[in-house]
Amino acid sequence: MPPTKATLPTFDNPVVALRGSTLQRTFAFRLGISRMALLRMEQGCLPEPSTKLKPFLPDGLSWAAFVEDYRAYQEAKRIANYGVLTDDIDFSGYHHPLEEWIDQSADQPSLTSVCVALCLHLPIMHRFLNGPYPALPPESFLEALKQSGYTTPVVVDFVMTYAEWRNG
Repeated sequence: MPPTKATLPTFDNPVVALRGSTLQRTFAFRLGISRMALLRMEQGCLPEPSTKLKPFLPDGLSWAAFVEDYRAYQEAKRIANYGVLTDDIDFSGYHHPLEEWIDQSADQPSLTSVCVALCLHLPIMHRFLNGPYPALPPESFLEALKQSGYTTPVVVDFVMTYAEWRNG
């Protein structure tokens, strides 16, 4: 029976399961992608797995089911990493709100750590933090916060603070 959301353990990333015991660099070479791109897929940091994985899917496992498993992994990982950013934020308005949020969090994680914990695409978050500044935070970031368990008031407060800071 092919792995599905029902049969895979929650933290078994389907990309890792597909790679099996093959070395990352070997599997990345077979896929025609960089080892870093494979690592980001294994961490759940890409919005969707690369379609270059399709030929490696076991018989009976559809691409749609594989992507569903990948998204389920992302959601489970986000829930498990709730709290990587503190709930209690005091924005000063002098610095980028995400930078302040990271600085006020208990472990003061790096942007990369936040992206890995919340399964976010690092280049998108890097552009969000360093400009040019979009009108609103990336939708993927807001969705990750909601999936992680951050309350709507916390997310809305962040969005409003960001908008005030940006228009400052």
